Amino acid sequence: LERTAYVCTFSSKNFYSIPETPERPELPENWVELLTDSVSLILDDRAYIPVESSSGSAEGLLCLFRKEGSSFREKDRGVLRAIGRQLGIAADSISALNSIVRHNTNLQSIFEGISDPLLLADGTGSPIVANESARKLGEELSEGCITDGGVVSLLCHGWGDSANCGISKSLLMNEALSREVSLPEGRSFAINIYPIHHTENPHERRVVVYVHETTSQKKMLAQMTQAEKMATVGKLSAGLAHEINNPLGVILC
Repeated sequence: LERTAYVCTFSSKNFYSIPETPERPELPENWVELLTDSVSLILDDRAYIPVESSSGSAEGLLCLFRKEGSSFREKDRGVLRAIGRQLGIAADSISALNSIVRHNTNLQSIFEGISDPLLLADGTGSPIVANESARKLGEELSEGCITDGGVVSLLCHGWGDSANCGISKSLLMNEALSREVSLPEGRSFAINIYPIHHTENPHERRVVVYVHETTSQKKMLAQMTQAEKMATVGKLSAGLAHEINNPLGVILC
């Protein structure tokens, strides 16, 4: 070949050429029919092949130009047609992959943007994916020893369901569970577990674990409760004083 070019005829007016050249390759007059009818055009020294993953889905033309003095043969038609189909499949795959990457980027932004610890874990509570908040909490509770967001083992201790905060129970019942844990240093956390059954293999079942620290909320609630108790005691004292002052006033008179 002397030159190869790909012309994006539908989605845009771009073209790509090897070797690179600023001149757009000349297309045959019936290039629209070639695309719509999925037909290859092979002349003596040039060929135009629709690039499509399936019939009727062409998005461009592959233009092949042979060197002077050489020409395509009729039996090349099948090979060139197969090349156009393979290029179309590759283009579809790249487009799908690009869409997946963009979708994954959006999900990752949302996942990392959540301020509370959030992680995708297996049936034992080991993290598969954890956001930055989960990783920071793991490092904080383990004094820097756990950096993968494995907060379940740090928050829950014991055997069975107690060891994994009820993850195995949530998977068995296929229901979301919530529980609260308190650490010896006084911090408390609310743990919410949401099972994900995307596979029949029980060893590959996953859960979403959402952790929210409730230490400040509990302190505030305790302060409010204490204030209510003090207000109640104040009312009781005022009532007692009033009831005692009445007979004392009579006696004093």
